[in-house]
Amino acid sequence: MSDTAPDPDLLALVEDFFGTESGTATIAAAETGEFPTALWRAADGIGLSRIGLPEERGGAGGGIGDAVAVLIGSGRHAVPLPLLETWTAGWALTSAGRPVDGEPTGFAATAALRIDDGRASGDLHAVPWGRNVSRLVALHQDRVLLLDVRGATVRERTDLAGMPADDLTVDGTPAETLEIAREDLLSRAMLGRAAQLAGAIDAAAALTREYTQQREQFGRPIGRFQAVAEHVVLLAEAAAMSLHVVERAAMSLAFREAAFEATAAKLVVAEQAGIAIAAAHQAHGAMGMTREYRLQHLTRRLMTWRADLGDAANLATRLSHTAVAASSLAHLITDPEPRLEPAP
Repeated sequence: MSDTAPDPDLLALVEDFFGTESGTATIAAAETGEFPTALWRAADGIGLSRIGLPEERGGAGGGIGDAVAVLIGSGRHAVPLPLLETWTAGWALTSAGRPVDGEPTGFAATAALRIDDGRASGDLHAVPWGRNVSRLVALHQDRVLLLDVRGATVRERTDLAGMPADDLTVDGTPAETLEIAREDLLSRAMLGRAAQLAGAIDAAAALTREYTQQREQFGRPIGRFQAVAEHVVLLAEAAAMSLHVVERAAMSLAFREAAFEATAAKLVVAEQAGIAIAAAHQAHGAMGMTREYRLQHLTRRLMTWRADLGDAANLATRLSHTAVAASSLAHLITDPEPRLEPAP
C-alpha cells in the first residue's frame, strides 16, 4: 500500500463488504438507537476501522490514501458506524505514541471544558456516537485532549441521518494532553468527512442515473427528458469534482501538513453536496423520500455532514482570510505548499 494510491484489493474489499453488510435493514436498526455491534466487529476484524494507522501501534497499516478509500466507501454505502471518528482519534493516539484497539473511539471538534490537575469538567455538544464510546479525543482551545467518558452524563440526541449526536457532561474526568498539533488533527478530520461526503454524492449520482433509466413516462425512460437529464448531469459533475478534490487533498496530506487543501476540499464537497441533494430529489420525485428507498439514507447524511467541522460560510471565511494575507492571489494559486492562515 502506498501513502497516496489505495490498494486495489482494499478497494474491492471495501465495496464488497460495505455493499453486502450495510443494507437498508442494518441502517434502519441503527436509527432506532441500536449500535450495530456485529457490523462493527466484522469491520474491525478485517481492519477497516484502523486502516492508515501504524501496525506497531495496533493499526492495520497503509497510508492516507487507503484510509480515505475506506471513508469514501463508508459514505457511498451509508455505513452506520463511527469509522471517521475512530480513525481520527486513532491518528491522534498513534501520533502521540499511544496504541489503538478494536473499540469505537469518539472525536469531538469542540469542547467547553475546565481543566484542573489533569481532570476535565464541562460539556461536549453533539458528539457523534457519544453514548457508544468509553474514551474520546477532543479539541479544547489549542490543545488535543484524551478524555475518559465512561462516567459522563449522556443526553441522547440524533442528527438528521438518525445517528447518535449526543451531548455529554463530564465532571472531573481524567484528561490527558496529547502532544500533537490541533490543526493537523482537524485537517484529517475535515478530509475524512469530505471523503464520506464524496462517497455519498457518488452513490446518489449512480442511484439517480439508474432510476431515471428504468422509470418510464409517456413510453420512454424519464432520463431522456431534458429537464431530468440536467439533474443527472449535475449529479455526475458533483460526484466527479468531489472525488477529485478529496484525492488531491489526500495526496498533499500524504507528504506534509495540508490544512489549506483539507479545508478547501471540505468547502468544495460541502457545496457540491447541496447541489446533489436538490438534483437527486428533483429527479426522483416522491420516490426519493420513501423510507425503504436508498436515496434518503444518502441525502440525510449529506445534510448532516456538509455542516460538520465547519459549514461553508465558516470554511470560506478562513480561506478568504488566507487569500487576503497572501502576497498575491496568483502566488496563492501557484504555491505548491500553501499555508492556511489562522482565523482572525
